[in-house]
Formats: sequence, structure tokens, C-alpha cells
Amino acid sequence: MSKKKRSKSWMVIIAILIIMLGVCLIGYFIFALPFNDGSGVRDADLFSAFGDFIGGFVGSLFSLSGFLLLVETFKAQRETMRIQNQDIDFQHAAMLQERFETTFFNLLQVQQKILDDIQDKFYDLTDNCEVTYINAKSRAVFTCLWRELRLIEDSITADSYEGKYDEGRSKWEMSIEQIQERYQPEYEGDNRAEKEIAKVKRSVRRQLTNLVFRIEQTQWIQAHNRKGKHLFTTLYYFLFRKYQNAIGHYFRHLYHILKYIRQYELKSLDATTDRQQKRRIQEQCKNYAQFVQAQMSSSELAMLYYNSLYYPKMAELVRHFGVLENLSIYDLIRPEHYLKEEGYNLKQQIAVPLFDINSTE
Repeated sequence: MSKKKRSKSWMVIIAILIIMLGVCLIGYFIFALPFNDGSGVRDADLFSAFGDFIGGFVGSLFSLSGFLLLVETFKAQRETMRIQNQDIDFQHAAMLQERFETTFFNLLQVQQKILDDIQDKFYDLTDNCEVTYINAKSRAVFTCLWRELRLIEDSITADSYEGKYDEGRSKWEMSIEQIQERYQPEYEGDNRAEKEIAKVKRSVRRQLTNLVFRIEQTQWIQAHNRKGKHLFTTLYYFLFRKYQNAIGHYFRHLYHILKYIRQYELKSLDATTDRQQKRRIQEQCKNYAQFVQAQMSSSELAMLYYNSLYYPKMAELVRHFGVLENLSIYDLIRPEHYLKEEGYNLKQQIAVPLFDINSTE
């Protein structure tokens, strides 16, 4: 039995005892001397005094017991109203959650459709340094974007600006021929020649990257001198500028899903003062956000990381719900890009990268 229930029981018991005491006093004086001597004769003066006693003392006892019972009645009514209000609040919260979940899962379906509809063309080089391209769709787009961001980073962090592909084509063709002639007739299988040709091809790839992403020399110089977050956001800027028509809708809709969860969380927290209920709401909303990230591949999460670095509003929601908690730093284009001081909490154990991060291809 709770403390509140025990206090209520004692109050009722006290009231009952007071009533019993009053009844006993009335009975005693009715049958006791000098009010009743057994002769059947009643003294009017004595009974007048008896009536005054009943009205003054016993009546006061009855009034006190009535007051206690009235207080108890008011408390019971108040408790009943509190329970009814709790039921109403619970029903309101349940209806609010039902409406939220209906909209939430509809938004997830729309997000999946947006993902399925994403497609774009990605340029590459053949072994002969000829330009080719592949068409990617859905999640494969994000795998290609990961690789493209890696290529942009390789171009920006190079020792010098390599120019653009159209401008340097004859130069690299001549360089490869000179390397082949230099190591003739032992060219076949000569590691030194292969390494030099690989350097030339890497330079050509940088030139193609500069062409595809419209990186001018002045932009390259500015980006090259940046470090940390400023560098990472610049890399993403070049990538997003090229592919915003493909992925812009995807990230905008993802942002609004997380924002919708946050708005529901704030509204639910304002509707209650119970601390346990507040913690339950926060945990519930985090689970909704985790459900969103569970639908995303590692390459999508990696691109979300760079997107959130570029867009502060997205970063705020991503950090609040811990959306990137299952992303490994080895899923980034380089582990060194992990900015823990920005409030992100990524996994730091070794994972299999999407591509060889030391590859020059």
C-alpha cells in the first residue's frame, strides 16, 4: 500500500472512530445515572442539560468527522480527475504518435523512391588514358561519389596544379612514349618504367578531375592552402556543384525527415513534466533516427558526413540523433578526415574501405 493510500485509510478510520465515540457517549448518558435511574421518570432539566451536551460536545465530534470525510471525498475526486487527465494525455500522446509514425514511414518510402531514381554519369580513364564513363543508379551512385571525392582530394592536395585534360593530352602522350623509348628494349616488365608511367597516368587523372569538376587554377590554389574542416568542405563543394541535380533532392528530403523527428520530439517533451517520460521520448526519437540510418549504406553515410560538414543545420540533427554512430572512420575517403572535435562519434575500429585508400587509380 502506498503512503498516499495509507494516509487516506487513517483519515477514514479516525472519522469512523470519532463517530463511534459520539454514539457511545450518547448511549452512555441515555442509560446512565442520573439521566436514567430505572424508575421511568425523566427529569426535564437533566434532559435539557443532556441535549446541550449532545449539541455542544458530541455534535462537535460529528462535525469533525464529517469534515474529515468531506476532505477525503475532495481528495478522492481530485485523484479521480488526475487519473482522467492522465488518461486523456495518454490518449492524446498515442494519437500524436500514431499520426507521426504514419507520416514518418510514408517519408521513408518517399526517401527510398528518391534513392531508387537517382542516376548519373561518371567519367573515368582507360588503361590507355582514354576518357570513358559509366552510368550508375541508386546506391551505386554513392559508391561512385565516394570515389569521385577521393579523386578531387588527390587533385587538390597534389604538389602543383596539373591543368585540365584537354590542355595536357599531347603532353602526357609524349611523356609515355619517351618513357617507353628510354627503357627499350627492356621495357616489358621493367618496374621503373611502370612506376613512371603510373605517375603520368595519375597526372592525367588529375587533369580529367580538374576538367570534370571545373577546378580552375585560382580555385585550386585557394583550396590547396586550406586545412581540416575548411579543406573537407571545399572538396565536397566541388563534388556537390557537379552532382547536385542527382543528390540534392536526396539530402534535402533526408534533412526534412530528421527535422520532422526533432519537431515531434520537442512537441512531445513539452507535453509532459515527468522525467522518465522525457527520457523515454528522447530514446524513442533516437530510435526513429537510427531506423533512418539503418536504411543507408556505408557510402551514403560517408557522403552524409561530408554533407553535414558543409551544411550546419544538417550537422546539428546528425549529431543530436547520433546518425553516424555506425559509420567507421575507414569508410571516409581518409581516416584523417574524422573531426571528433565537431561533435561526431564515429567508430574507430579497422573496417574494409570502399576502395584502397592508397590507390592512385
